[in-house]
Amino acid sequence: MKTTLYKPKFLFFKRIVNSFFSPKIYGIFNKRRAIETSNINTELSRLEIFYHKITHRIWFFPSMYSAKFWVDIEKDGKRGYTTFMKIDEKALFLIENLQKLINDKNMPILDVGCNVGRFLNVLAKDGCNNLTGVDINQIAITDSYSVYPDLVGNAEMKCDTIQNFLSNAKDNEFDLIYTMGATIEHVHPTFPLVKKLAKVSGKYVCILINESELYVRFWEIEFRRNDFKLLIKAPFSYFDPTGDIREVLYIFEKIV
Repeated sequence: MKTTLYKPKFLFFKRIVNSFFSPKIYGIFNKRRAIETSNINTELSRLEIFYHKITHRIWFFPSMYSAKFWVDIEKDGKRGYTTFMKIDEKALFLIENLQKLINDKNMPILDVGCNVGRFLNVLAKDGCNNLTGVDINQIAITDSYSVYPDLVGNAEMKCDTIQNFLSNAKDNEFDLIYTMGATIEHVHPTFPLVKKLAKVSGKYVCILINESELYVRFWEIEFRRNDFKLLIKAPFSYFDPTGDIREVLYIFEKIV
């Protein structure tokens, strides 16, 4: 999926706005209008399309316009789950770092934006048996157990938005939460994303994300404000021949 490249000064400005000047008012506005996640096949009027395209760029107005492009996507195509099944160098980079954090195969682990479950499948094969995956694509979630039989009995796959799932999860429900972008970088800054991740995680949050995506943030500052310390910050640039490092791995640990 092609990523828009922003100039460093613009990205710095976006981080300031997203981390410090976006009111956390998710859910206050009418949900159908402000944070709609319509299937892409749903008929929308030109006025509704214009409305969503404009409001998702306003930093203080709750929106889920970006998420709508991932709802019920067919299995093939550039957003289909078959595109996200390969364990490439970047996936291995994340997996190797996750395995270093797992000291108990019964450790409750959450994959945020799991798609069809390629990372969960690797962990299940490695003996992990207390796994949860959440994704907005119902087709990917439905097919996950047939695509990856090792998930059966080891992983609970749930179709939900990141916002709704984290809002309803229990405190310290998972010892390890991880994601590989583009997932949480598409969560609108009016949702208190880091606060919710910090609340739901009892130990670690591991994110491999694109620092040039739509809703970039000062991740280190936000997690520190929520009582998590930075363990690792490692760039990943293998796939980018230009040497322009946009993918960064962050691992945070809860301060107790």
